Amino acid sequence: AALCAVGAVCDAVEVALQNPSVRSFCAVRPPGHHAGRARGEGFCIFNNVAIGGLHAHAQGARVAIVDFDRHHGNGTEEIITHADSEDLLFISSFQEGGHTYADHPQPKGSLSQNIRVSIPEHSDYSKIKILYATEVIPAIKDFKPHLLMISAGFDMHHSDPLTNLTLDARDYGSLTHML
Repeated sequence: AALCAVGAVCDAVEVALQNPSVRSFCAVRPPGHHAGRARGEGFCIFNNVAIGGLHAHAQGARVAIVDFDRHHGNGTEEIITHADSEDLLFISSFQEGGHTYADHPQPKGSLSQNIRVSIPEHSDYSKIKILYATEVIPAIKDFKPHLLMISAGFDMHHSDPLTNLTLDARDYGSLTHML
């Protein structure tokens, strides 16, 4: 299943690079944003979005990856930082407080750009929308990617027992549309 998930993302990247007007959605498990270069972590075996992003980058694309989740995409940040390319942007938004995988200092000394957007506890969509409008969207526009990849975690949903964020299904659609 993990190998098929990575393959699906790479196939979607190929389609997007050949026809930029086509959008793809890969509903794959296991998730990937905690897996690093040489380790699995947090139910993640391979980092699907980072592998897909590097696959596109190897073909000359400027790639922006946006990760929204209760937890920071620490594995994706590690991989993108290690790639050390000014043609890679990683933006991770996550709930502040608790164990978010963002406890480590932000990596320095890389050409790759990494932006962390901390979402205050008990935020609803209106608060997250403001963070995206003021921090995430301007960063993407300034970066001017050829390809935008979204690593969507759905544990900010109000019914998830591990979060105190209050998104619903429509909010995820609105956030994706905004991107």
